[in-house]
Amino acid sequence: MEYKSQFPESEITSIVKVGHLMMFRYEAVTANKRAYDRNPLCYIVIDEDDIFYGMNLHYYKPSDRLAIVEMLRETEQSDNQNWESFFFGSKGFHKYLKNEVESNFIDIAPTEWGKAVELPAAEFVRSFRGTEMPVNPRSIW
Repeated sequence: MEYKSQFPESEITSIVKVGHLMMFRYEAVTANKRAYDRNPLCYIVIDEDDIFYGMNLHYYKPSDRLAIVEMLRETEQSDNQNWESFFFGSKGFHKYLKNEVESNFIDIAPTEWGKAVELPAAEFVRSFRGTEMPVNPRSIW
């Protein structure tokens, strides 16, 4: 994985882990005309058979990301179920097809979350007539 050297305390895995911050390479074969991120940095929320859902922090300004992931972790671990409404109404909440993941996952160690949210790893693209075109992340935030 391209960014593993940035995270010496983190682990490489092939398993999606709910409640973990994970980075991976993604190719949205079924992408509509929307832009998507080829290097998601996701707080994993739900893992099902062939899909998983995560909060991709790259859809937010870098200055907001650490506060968002800390809030998600705290509210999800509490008995308060209000976190679900934040996930499902958020621009960063996405469904991922496991067969469109092109790499293993970097399971970011909590001690390295600060570094992960600051790393300029987002790679937004949009498919235009069969060709992927880069999209400036600022237009996404």
